[in-house]
Amino acid sequence: MKFSNIQYNRPDIKTLIDSVNSCRQDFEKAKDADDQVKIYLEMTKALESPMTMTNLAFIRYYQNTTDEFYNNEKQYLDQAMPKLQNALTEFSKSMLSSPFKNELKTKLPPIIMLNKEIQAKAMSPKIIDQKIAENKLINQYTNLMSLVVVDFDGQKLTPSELGKYMSHSNREIRRAATIAYGLELNKIKDQLDNIFDQMVKIRHNMAIKMGYKDYVELGYCQMTRNCYGQDDIQKFREAVLEYVVPAVCKLKQKVSKDLSIDKMKLYDDEVYLKGGKPCPIISSDQIMRQGSLMYNELNNEIGALYDRMINCETFDVLSRRGKWGGGFCEGLDEFRLPFILSNFNGTSDDIDVLTHEMGHAFAFWKSWELDIPEARNATFEICEVHSMSMEFFTHKFMEKFFGEGANDYRYAHLASMLAFLPYGTIVDYFQHLVYQNPYLSPRERNDIWLKLERQYRPYMDAQGLPFFEEGRAWQIKAHIYESPFYYIDYCLAQTVALQFYALIQKDYNLAWQTYYDFVSKAGLLTFAQLIEQSNLRSPFEQSTLENISQTALAALGID
Repeated sequence: MKFSNIQYNRPDIKTLIDSVNSCRQDFEKAKDADDQVKIYLEMTKALESPMTMTNLAFIRYYQNTTDEFYNNEKQYLDQAMPKLQNALTEFSKSMLSSPFKNELKTKLPPIIMLNKEIQAKAMSPKIIDQKIAENKLINQYTNLMSLVVVDFDGQKLTPSELGKYMSHSNREIRRAATIAYGLELNKIKDQLDNIFDQMVKIRHNMAIKMGYKDYVELGYCQMTRNCYGQDDIQKFREAVLEYVVPAVCKLKQKVSKDLSIDKMKLYDDEVYLKGGKPCPIISSDQIMRQGSLMYNELNNEIGALYDRMINCETFDVLSRRGKWGGGFCEGLDEFRLPFILSNFNGTSDDIDVLTHEMGHAFAFWKSWELDIPEARNATFEICEVHSMSMEFFTHKFMEKFFGEGANDYRYAHLASMLAFLPYGTIVDYFQHLVYQNPYLSPRERNDIWLKLERQYRPYMDAQGLPFFEEGRAWQIKAHIYESPFYYIDYCLAQTVALQFYALIQKDYNLAWQTYYDFVSKAGLLTFAQLIEQSNLRSPFEQSTLENISQTALAALGID
């Protein structure tokens, strides 16, 4: 089936809520654990089709945020879904209070009941109105950013398309492109401030209504943190500061020397080689065809999945105005079909996002082998291990995209993966500080960002760059607006992906089998359990950060 031929049918959320409530009543009347499991499974499987339609609507909205029909559908779903979420939370509470609770833990994967205990603390009828208001603000941000177009080089470019100029080999072009972007963002900075200010207050009020000290506590429940907490994240931050930041400073010093840069600026951050960011030597269409060859060589199973997605047209990779500017992979469960959206710009970003999102797609594919729908849903740091590690497993195929420049890609990619850790830590730390102090002014929030930049990225300078010099770089990171506290998941996953990188260098087949097993168990275990079963090291051990930093520097030829 072609993606374009899938007919969208608006899910009737009110009917679904009534059905969930009816199932909950039957569940509570059930005579034993077996009957309760049967009711639970029937209910969750009945949600598969309407949730597929929900995902379909979201995908088509993100493909074109100006599409009136899907804009309306997203608004409908954004208003209705919190009510369904609340009904499902009430069902979870019935499971947790069941007289057969201990038996349910043995008849279902134990992680399901563990996650339900956390999720039950994340939703309440008290905050439905605030969740709806939050969704409206997220839509405002998405629509606003999706319409940003920058006049540069005689063209009107989306931020994604501008990316090739902001990472150009010519430093003056990089500077000019970054200034042009900043000047365009300056036109909407007051709107960005206003949207986020409302978001912070709404999220804080949700937390207070539910009895939490601040939104950080509620946010951790909403992210289903089932094996670590704020203290662990604090330890991770400290290890990043102690081991990773000095390593990245060494890396940036080498880059500055190689590129003859006296003082590194923000527009130098993505450049590691004299030629600028490596660029594929083939067209977008050829990239997709070479992707098929690559994945079929890597593994028959993922190769068949990739080809199926090509045939079903579930790749949307070209940038255009009105399209959401990031990249994602979403699953259409009813059709057992992943969908990948990205924004190619003619740089190595195209390969990064293709390999990254195929890691997610492969995880969706493996999860559909599980009969229990909720067992398919891994927590986000696990999901990002799937994607970030896949980027490394494809390193050996890079000649297909870069020809003789493949080693340049591999070098720059590894360097960027190490340098990402301090940045990702800032994104998360910033959110902690903002939500612990919800009445800060926009200026005070920007000052926090600047302070964290000086601490975790002391080599970076944004002076003289409109918008960015004010400490506003965080405002182009969609996760901060749309998915609070998600970003640390990338950092935790990166520490695991870099361990896979090291294992790949020693024994590719063993590394792949370890990864394959990791993906296959993703929704059945916690992050900590998967790390242990895979004989990997926890990100919360300081020695792990020290080890991956040293390994990356050695691979990059830096003492």
